[in-house]
Amino acid sequence: MNTVFGIAVEGNVDYYAGQSEYSIQNFFLTNNANASESLDYGFGLYVLPRYHLSPTVTLFAGPGISKTRFETDSGAETGGNIGVTGHYREWLTGWGFKAGTGLAVTTNIDLTLTYQYTNFNSVVFAGVEPLTGSLVRGRYAPYSNTVMIGAAIHC
Repeated sequence: MNTVFGIAVEGNVDYYAGQSEYSIQNFFLTNNANASESLDYGFGLYVLPRYHLSPTVTLFAGPGISKTRFETDSGAETGGNIGVTGHYREWLTGWGFKAGTGLAVTTNIDLTLTYQYTNFNSVVFAGVEPLTGSLVRGRYAPYSNTVMIGAAIHC
C-alpha cells in the first residue's frame, strides 16, 4: 500500500450511560407493568481501511464484532405477582460497522468523530410472567446507533 491508503485494527472498550424505560398502562386490569433495559459495558474489534484525504485528514470505514452485557429489569406495581417479572443479565455478541474521520493533532494522535452501528444477537426469556409460566416468552434483539468523539493513537 502507498501512503494514501492504510488499514487499522481497532480495539474498543465501551461503556453505555443510557437506559430505556417502558410502562404498559393497565397491563392487568388497573395494574401497570414497568420495565427498564440497558447496554452496560463491553468491548469490540474492528478492521478499518483508511484513506488519507490530506496529511491531516483521514477517512475510515469497516466491519467489526462487539460483545456487550445487556441488562433488563421488569415488574408490575403489584410487586411482581401480575405482569412480566425478572432481572436478566446476558452477554450479547453483534456485528457492526464503523465509519468516521480523523484529524491529526500530532504525528501519532488523531482526534476522531465516529458513527457505529451494531446489531446484536437475540435472547429469548421464558417464565417472565408468573400466571402462564413458560407459555409467555420475551424475545429481545437490540441494535445500537452510536456517535463517538475520541482520540486515536497510532504508530
